[in-house]
Amino acid sequence: MLWERHTKEEALAVGRSPELIPDGEVWDNHVVELRPNGKGGADEVWTWKLWDHLCQDLNPDLPNYVSCPSQATHRFDINCCPVNGKQGCRDRTTIGKKGGASSHAPQGKTGEKDWMHANAVSYSAERDAVLISLNVPCELIMVDR
Repeated sequence: MLWERHTKEEALAVGRSPELIPDGEVWDNHVVELRPNGKGGADEVWTWKLWDHLCQDLNPDLPNYVSCPSQATHRFDINCCPVNGKQGCRDRTTIGKKGGASSHAPQGKTGEKDWMHANAVSYSAERDAVLISLNVPCELIMVDR
């Protein structure tokens, strides 16, 4: 797993709300499969990028526009951010309470560059799929390889 830095301009081009880019950048999460090449290095065999699966409901002129991001299966809302940011997701005193951490709570100005934070990956040979844990939205996703 790795991150790729996207500039403010790149984030705006995919529909990120300007108020959700306080650090001037947004990070993409990648999963990359490498195969040793026998020469002391490795070749890239397969790559999955979160950035390739974004949607948004802010700018209808962009190709990734959807009217309801929560119904856009297999896509991630570039403007989804929990109230109080990543730290708000971890505050057990506010989870489940009105105004507490929730990916469905009203958006606040808490955008962060590490807005999804993939933190684990596992391969299922039986399904030929990759399971990815996304920390901030508290989701596990399965990606066909």
